[in-house]
Amino acid sequence: MPMQQQEQRLDKLITQLSPPVGIDPVAWATIYMLSGNELTPDRVALGRKLYFDTHLSKDGSACLRDLP
Repeated sequence: MPMQQQEQRLDKLITQLSPPVGIDPVAWATIYMLSGNELTPDRVALGRKLYFDTHLSKDGSACLRDLP
């Protein structure tokens, strides 16, 4: 998938702080979003930065986005 398309999908996730369709709101609040580890825009931004960061690879040529 092209990077631009991936970034557009990530942008949608950033605004989705409520349970996804089909997920029980109680389960979302108690299982998926543990107390003290809530989803915040800052945490999403950090995850996004790490996902596209090539500095984490041995030779600086790959990022998580490039994995199959």
